[in-house]
Amino acid sequence: MPDSKIRHSLKDRLVRFSLYFFIILIVLQSITHIPTISEPVVYFTTLITGTFLKLIYSDIAIKGFHITSANGIDMEIIYECTGIYGIIVFTSAIFATWFNLYEKLKGLLIGIPTIYCANLVRLILLFVIAHENPPSFEYFHTYFWQLFLIIVVVILFYFWFRSNLAKAANLPFHKAKR
Repeated sequence: MPDSKIRHSLKDRLVRFSLYFFIILIVLQSITHIPTISEPVVYFTTLITGTFLKLIYSDIAIKGFHITSANGIDMEIIYECTGIYGIIVFTSAIFATWFNLYEKLKGLLIGIPTIYCANLVRLILLFVIAHENPPSFEYFHTYFWQLFLIIVVVILFYFWFRSNLAKAANLPFHKAKR
């Protein structure tokens, strides 16, 4: 295949990927903002985070979407705190690719729980930071942990994508075209 055809094919794939990515992103974002979907996710995230925090601190109380401690910390879990944005971006990127549905589902089966668990670690450690070193809370909440989740999503997608490219390169019909 001449270089110009390869470049054209890659450009077409990139354009399709970008278009599909943004369409899927908008659809998923719209769906997950429906209160019957978002509120249980927020409550579940609050419950799990609070339950783990009870293993660290004995004075933790969970009330609705709030996790409180006797020393006055009141951490409210909101929709944006659930890791849903990272999950939506990851899911959109996976579904925007040209790989088969089975490979996409395998990627989601590994990626979504990983992103959610990374977010739980973020929430738990943010509470610990608020409890132990309140002045540093804002920095960790606004910058460090946001960047951490972005890196998790990018790394997960990169390794999933690279793994699928390697599988596709080993298929007989791809070898014949070289």
